[in-house]
Amino acid sequence: MLSSLAESAANPSNREPATAESVGQLYSLLSDIKESLHDEVGKMRPLHNHRSHRAMHQFIQSRKDLAQKIPEFLQAAANASIQAVSTQAPLATGDATMSLHRVDPAVQRYVWGMEPPCLVHAMSGAADGTPEPWAEAWFGVHPRAPSTLPNGMPLTEFIASNPALGFPPFLLKALSIAKPLSIQAHPDQELAATLHARRPDIYPDASHKPELMIAVKPTRVLCGFKTSAELLELVGKLPALAAAFGAAAFDAFNSEPWSGVKGCLTHLFDHPETHEAAIAELVAVDGVAAFVHGFFGTDVGVIVAALLQHRTLQPGEAVFIPANELHCYLSGEGIEVMVSSDNVVRCGLTGKLIDTPTLLGMVSGMHAEMAQVTPTVSGPFRSFDCPAEFRVVGVTLDGGNTEADVEPMPGPLFVLCMTGEVEVSTPMGSSAVICAHQCLFAGIDLGLAGLRMRGRGEAIIVAPRV
Repeated sequence: MLSSLAESAANPSNREPATAESVGQLYSLLSDIKESLHDEVGKMRPLHNHRSHRAMHQFIQSRKDLAQKIPEFLQAAANASIQAVSTQAPLATGDATMSLHRVDPAVQRYVWGMEPPCLVHAMSGAADGTPEPWAEAWFGVHPRAPSTLPNGMPLTEFIASNPALGFPPFLLKALSIAKPLSIQAHPDQELAATLHARRPDIYPDASHKPELMIAVKPTRVLCGFKTSAELLELVGKLPALAAAFGAAAFDAFNSEPWSGVKGCLTHLFDHPETHEAAIAELVAVDGVAAFVHGFFGTDVGVIVAALLQHRTLQPGEAVFIPANELHCYLSGEGIEVMVSSDNVVRCGLTGKLIDTPTLLGMVSGMHAEMAQVTPTVSGPFRSFDCPAEFRVVGVTLDGGNTEADVEPMPGPLFVLCMTGEVEVSTPMGSSAVICAHQCLFAGIDLGLAGLRMRGRGEAIIVAPRV
């Protein structure tokens, strides 16, 4: 079944209608296969679902081959899901597929998170106000931290029991950032599959991870290298920094800045004894370096941070982070949407692995303007268009417009209320009211049928892009 679905995705003319049952089986297989990858010798652990054991072993020839094909299967599953529900008879109103479902986020308590009160703490709905950091709230089905229904059932299990709902291929997060995250980049699709096959313990997904960040409060972002003129001016007046980059590498940088950036970074990572003196120079002249230094001392990331473009996003402003682009969030709060992947190649400001060879192979060294995303406004809707597999639409209901009909869009989708109170209803008669920081999940059918929203407040809708 796996291979036939993959072939149907690649050859639409040969595609036969899939059933909701086959879609559920596909995701069950993928989940079992994912869990069965061994990070040392490529052996397979026993599968949780014995019915999928035989089919999996018939298809898999090697661990690497499997990792490279999983993204293809996921795309096939998404296509099959949409086709399945469009060819089946309508379901009864009381069916889970035709209902709106409250979901609670999985909360991550990373050290860079904020103490309450903050956005992530509010999203969690927790009465716990301990000063431990509240960093991220995840709405999605990523195996590391799936969302849950109010009864505690993981959303992954709920969808597996009702496969016509569809598995969302994206991850919706809220972030509360008290201190800088690691400087990082996310691999493109081809590299992600290779890294996952090579080191699944470090790179847990075979998928790329393009991201959109929408600021809820002023959010400081680093993304992409500064212009060659800016870099030459900075390095040219700081001899210790030039020494950290190496004389030969800096000469190459002077003559050919973009190809020279990699040489400078290579020397920088290979010579940690140069970092302290370079950072001492930097913090006296560069505000970003000084800010980061206050948290991370002589970490090499302090130097890299000074090479990147810096911008403060105001509430409602957004930036798109493409593959292979160095970036870092310094402070603030926002909503982040991404392909459902947790692949991160780190560059500094972290105690985790810095995979220097992979990092230097990814970054181009080229300057590109930070990709700010200006939403397209149409009545109460704001569409944040970006080149990724998801759609993000903001909805504002206020005194002038307290009702809005959402155009049909294939689900599965999330509706996250940011402020106020919003009632979401469907043509089939189901409805649900959500208040600030609460979230609804809707399956493919409801997205295609269209939703109506009433109330006073703001919400964000995230759905697949087709």
